[in-house]
Amino acid sequence: MSKADLSLTQRLVTALLPARSAAIEAESREWRTSCECGHEFSVWDAGGVRFKAAGSPTVAIRCPSCRTVARRSLTRTPPAG
Repeated sequence: MSKADLSLTQRLVTALLPARSAAIEAESREWRTSCECGHEFSVWDAGGVRFKAAGSPTVAIRCPSCRTVARRSLTRTPPAG
Protein backbone atom coordinates (compact mmCIF):
# COMPACT_ATOMS: atom_id res chain seq x y z
CA MET A 1 0.00 0.00 0.00
CA SER A 2 1.47 3.36 -0.98
CA LYS A 3 1.52 6.40 1.30
CA ALA A 4 -1.22 8.00 -0.82
CA ASP A 5 -3.58 5.09 -0.03
CA LEU A 6 -3.22 5.48 3.75
CA SER A 7 -5.77 7.31 5.90
CA LEU A 8 -4.74 10.39 7.87
CA THR A 9 -4.51 8.31 11.05
CA GLN A 10 -2.31 5.71 9.36
CA ARG A 11 -0.03 8.39 7.85
CA LEU A 12 0.40 10.05 11.26
CA VAL A 13 1.21 6.78 13.02
CA THR A 14 3.72 5.68 10.38
CA ALA A 15 5.37 9.14 10.36
CA LEU A 16 5.58 9.49 14.15
CA LEU A 17 6.56 5.87 14.87
CA PRO A 18 8.57 4.70 11.84
CA ALA A 19 10.40 1.97 13.77
CA ARG A 20 7.11 0.39 14.87
CA SER A 21 5.01 1.06 11.77
CA ALA A 22 5.38 -2.49 10.39
CA ALA A 23 4.31 -4.02 13.72
CA ILE A 24 1.40 -1.59 14.02
CA GLU A 25 0.19 -2.42 10.51
CA ALA A 26 0.56 -6.18 11.10
CA GLU A 27 -1.42 -6.09 14.36
CA SER A 28 -4.08 -3.80 12.87
CA ARG A 29 -4.55 -6.36 10.07
CA GLU A 30 -5.21 -9.05 12.70
CA TRP A 31 -8.31 -7.18 13.95
CA ARG A 32 -11.14 -8.19 11.61
CA THR A 33 -14.85 -7.67 11.12
CA SER A 34 -17.43 -8.49 8.48
CA CYS A 35 -20.25 -6.65 6.74
CA GLU A 36 -23.79 -7.68 5.93
CA CYS A 37 -22.76 -7.66 2.25
CA GLY A 38 -20.47 -10.62 3.06
CA HIS A 39 -17.17 -8.74 2.83
CA GLU A 40 -14.64 -9.48 5.60
CA PHE A 41 -11.96 -6.88 6.22
CA SER A 42 -9.34 -5.71 8.72
CA VAL A 43 -9.20 -2.50 10.69
CA TRP A 44 -6.18 -1.49 8.58
CA ASP A 45 -8.12 -2.07 5.34
CA ALA A 46 -10.85 0.25 6.64
CA GLY A 47 -8.30 3.00 7.34
CA GLY A 48 -7.94 2.44 11.07
CA VAL A 49 -5.22 1.52 13.53
CA ARG A 50 -5.49 -0.89 16.46
CA PHE A 51 -2.27 -1.66 18.36
CA LYS A 52 -1.63 -3.21 21.78
CA ALA A 53 -5.39 -3.51 22.28
CA ALA A 54 -7.55 -6.12 23.97
CA GLY A 55 -11.23 -7.03 24.13
CA SER A 56 -13.83 -7.28 21.39
CA PRO A 57 -15.22 -3.78 20.96
CA THR A 58 -18.17 -2.75 18.83
CA VAL A 59 -17.33 0.29 16.71
CA ALA A 60 -18.92 2.24 13.88
CA ILE A 61 -16.86 1.41 10.80
CA ARG A 62 -17.33 1.79 7.04
CA CYS A 63 -17.19 -1.29 4.82
CA PRO A 64 -14.60 -0.73 2.08
CA SER A 65 -16.68 -2.84 -0.32
CA CYS A 66 -20.26 -1.49 -0.09
CA ARG A 67 -19.36 1.78 1.74
CA THR A 68 -22.10 1.39 4.41
CA VAL A 69 -21.39 2.52 7.96
CA ALA A 70 -22.64 0.28 10.75
CA ARG A 71 -21.69 -0.83 14.23
CA ARG A 72 -19.54 -3.92 13.90
CA SER A 73 -17.83 -6.15 16.42
CA LEU A 74 -14.04 -6.47 16.06
CA THR A 75 -12.27 -9.75 16.76
CA ARG A 76 -8.58 -10.48 16.74
CA THR A 77 -7.46 -13.28 14.47
CA PRO A 78 -3.81 -14.13 15.11
CA PRO A 79 -1.75 -15.04 12.03
CA ALA A 80 -1.54 -18.74 11.19
CA GLY A 81 1.67 -20.43 12.06
